[in-house]
Amino acid sequence: MLNSKEKFHPVLQLHGGGTLVLSQIIKCAIIESLTGKRIPDLFPSMIADSGGAIIALGLHFKPAEEILHLFMQKLPMALPDRTFFLSQAFARKKINFDPTALEHALTDVFGNKTLDEITGNIFIRTHSIDGDAQRISKISIPSGPQYVHAKGKTRITNILLKATAIPGILPEPEGKYVDTLTDQNPVAILAKLQNQFPHDRFAYVMVGNIHHNNLLESFREKSFLGNYLRGSYQSYAALHRQSAHLEDLEEVLPPDSITSLVTFSPQRFSSINNSAQQRMQVILATLEDVLAQKDVYTKLARKLCGKLQMRVEQAVDHLRQELDVYITKDKTESPHHLNDNQPLSSVQTTPLTSDTASYKIGYMTGFFAAKAAPALAR
Repeated sequence: MLNSKEKFHPVLQLHGGGTLVLSQIIKCAIIESLTGKRIPDLFPSMIADSGGAIIALGLHFKPAEEILHLFMQKLPMALPDRTFFLSQAFARKKINFDPTALEHALTDVFGNKTLDEITGNIFIRTHSIDGDAQRISKISIPSGPQYVHAKGKTRITNILLKATAIPGILPEPEGKYVDTLTDQNPVAILAKLQNQFPHDRFAYVMVGNIHHNNLLESFREKSFLGNYLRGSYQSYAALHRQSAHLEDLEEVLPPDSITSLVTFSPQRFSSINNSAQQRMQVILATLEDVLAQKDVYTKLARKLCGKLQMRVEQAVDHLRQELDVYITKDKTESPHHLNDNQPLSSVQTTPLTSDTASYKIGYMTGFFAAKAAPALAR
């Protein structure tokens, strides 16, 4: 129970993960449906990096459902995909991915909005190419906002281009800043917030992406190269960073003040797969997981707002209807059809690697040919 001097202060963390941030947008939309409130009104403080930063800042101006539609329509095609990454294996000279489409998509959402227009407290991580870590932040206190590595008039689009500049893939904005490639440890940020707001009672919510639920078995069964190309190593590393953060937080917060919404799935997803098929499968796997964890979402929503506006089942059904146009379209375009008569709670997905054997053999052949006979490769 809060005493008369305490104020409830939940902190939301959104991670990066390329196209897999779709899972996080869905979870934010579920939370907004359950509470009837916008994410920035529920969470005074938000921590984000890489693709999660796009969501965090976007949610300050648009409801999660609207961000979800924008993601489905624009962002996947603005990010580098597997074709681009594999083409680099054969390229004589490495080239950067053209970020023009990404910049246009961000500008469509944010226009000329600046950090001044962000409410509450926001923490976004970037690195500089000389190795220095930077945390772009804004802390809103009664005496006036405090900015670090930014100013009130800093354009949001510029911040996001820095936060999502994958080293070696996207050109570094201003020739200096790159994506962190790592998640922020929330303990240091929480300590800073506790210092600024000593009378607040903090809680922490990790939205989390979607991960394979048995990565060790995955590594034994498949080749290292195959796992790397599908993004399993990135998933493995991200998952263990998130697990470490949860463990660290238990030293400064009671267990009932920490909530993890990470999704575990037998399906293997890739952060660099922009295909319609994977987007469909991420949607279904995430909604299935929300239903499986309905007690967790219900408890969280009641903590955040008291009375629920709808049940978890209703929120999932509503969102499923909103996304049905994409699911139907993707089913039509995909060679792998899901059973329409199958209930959502037992969705069976088709492994992404089922039709890539010949592609991987071709890649391996080309890779070794390039090493053995550079002239022939050219």
